[in-house]
Amino acid sequence: MLLLLAGGDGRRMGGDKPFIEVGGRPLWRWMADRLTAAGVDVTVSVGWTSYETSPYPSVVDPAPDLGPLGGIAALAGYDLTLWTVDVPDWTAEEIDGLTRSEIDAVRFLIDRDGHPQPLLARWPASATERVPAYLDAGHRAVRPFLDLVPSGPIGAPRQRAHLTTRSDVDEWLRSLP
Repeated sequence: MLLLLAGGDGRRMGGDKPFIEVGGRPLWRWMADRLTAAGVDVTVSVGWTSYETSPYPSVVDPAPDLGPLGGIAALAGYDLTLWTVDVPDWTAEEIDGLTRSEIDAVRFLIDRDGHPQPLLARWPASATERVPAYLDAGHRAVRPFLDLVPSGPIGAPRQRAHLTTRSDVDEWLRSLP
């Protein structure tokens, strides 16, 4: 299962990042449809405030203000492939490599500078089951969590579109065919 992380509040963007219109659909739906067309079973992580995701199943964070780890905590104990709604730039090879691999450690993609992208990753059940305790201890940052579990990169570094501001979105939308 691929968990599409689409519950952020989009503060840097002015809010509602998952609902930016792309091709007449909200961004979360556009991404879920594209991933499904690539042969992936998608579940949408909607954050703490639920919204309609039919025909896709969804999960709600177990508590407010957990950040992206909240979606993982909602499915603690399951093997998960993660992708974020604000990174619309993926290749079939990347998704296939993440969803089809059997792993015993968190395997994440890396950006062009070699930085880990732990939300573009495959997380084994042995890692997801540790997330609730990490959150209960007051932690919210994802990258430090990687120091607590076996983890490492998968695939080659590359630049990906990352939608963090309105200008990022506008630039990305202009690049679409």
